[in-house]
Amino acid sequence: MRGALGLTTLLLTATLLLAVPAGAQSDQSTTLALGEIGAFNNTNDVHTNAEGNELPVLYVGETFHLKGHLHDGSGQGIGLKCLNVYVEPAVNTNPFATVMTDEDGRFDWYSGDRDDPLSPSGQIEPINGDLVGFWSVRVAFEPQNTTEGGCATDENGTHLASHVDAPFVLKSRIDVLNLGVEEVQPGG
Repeated sequence: MRGALGLTTLLLTATLLLAVPAGAQSDQSTTLALGEIGAFNNTNDVHTNAEGNELPVLYVGETFHLKGHLHDGSGQGIGLKCLNVYVEPAVNTNPFATVMTDEDGRFDWYSGDRDDPLSPSGQIEPINGDLVGFWSVRVAFEPQNTTEGGCATDENGTHLASHVDAPFVLKSRIDVLNLGVEEVQPGG
């Protein structure tokens, strides 16, 4: 009885293993991951909302940085690929900048790097006239599209497109402190 039960379990397991492909994703699929987003070249200020979630803080009129990686369906880094960076992609359909992955599919990009000929430097500007708010940045691998102001079509690529969105808080670095007239001019 025990042997028959073991054989039945083995046959069912073998059937399941044969029915499920070894790779859940195709080798053509891609995954973009953003490991870090922050102000300036290496500042990682965060804002904690009412639910306790931490969001990166970027500042109006200042530079920012992004770190992440691009992988294929088998988890291998995809090197030397162009990625488009969008700030608030629901409003801005043209890329803010482009970034190239290194040989291992990683990227470490800084918007103030004036020596990078492939990506224009820039600062976060007000979005729709708003100086502060909750926005997002998108990093997108779009190999089938030529994007105006961004990456060209990847002519020898067979990988599929992917993107990652990361929310952030846009703040002003100027703090307004309202002390009242008595504090500013105590003598009247």
